[in-house]
Amino acid sequence: MSRHDETEAGEAGAGDTTPAPSIAIRPLASTEEVRGLDRSLADASPEKHRRRLEQQQQGRVTYLVAWEGTRPVGHVLVRWDGPTAEPMASAYPGCPQLEDFFVDAGYRGRRIGLRLLGAAEQQARLRGCRWIGLSVGLTPSFDRARSLYARSGYRKAGFAPYYEGWWVRDEQGRRQWWEEACEYLIKDLVQEPRTTT
Repeated sequence: MSRHDETEAGEAGAGDTTPAPSIAIRPLASTEEVRGLDRSLADASPEKHRRRLEQQQQGRVTYLVAWEGTRPVGHVLVRWDGPTAEPMASAYPGCPQLEDFFVDAGYRGRRIGLRLLGAAEQQARLRGCRWIGLSVGLTPSFDRARSLYARSGYRKAGFAPYYEGWWVRDEQGRRQWWEEACEYLIKDLVQEPRTTT
């Protein structure tokens, strides 16, 4: 199940024109980097980054992180076992799925999201994958994210909207269930996207 938050939506839009030459994008590599993520990119789940490093070491995911020097400024998770929700799981078995796409607010508009997306797609191509997919929220707060995905060749997969949910912690540390309507997008990594007139 993908996790979405409004931070994804604010990352990439038509104003992404400032390059980010000092940003390196690479898979999470060590527990020291996990500590850096925990310090710099606070999250509702304090064990998230450690679990993802373990899953990456098992070959189940690739956790791509954007770094400015030693400071993490964004990330995206590539889940290699594909979507688990139906009907996506049956239609695209084993299709890598992008999740938890995030760029720190102070670094948005510098094409980091576009570079993270490209790095994830390259990882999938290197594994011989034909498709790559993701879920995106349907509320207006995700308009910029949907625009980035469309410009990058992602198209609606043809499934009805569905709901995804997950637990989060509020400012007081209380666990709360969060749920949102999503649509599934897919990109053909082999065929060039068709342009419409």
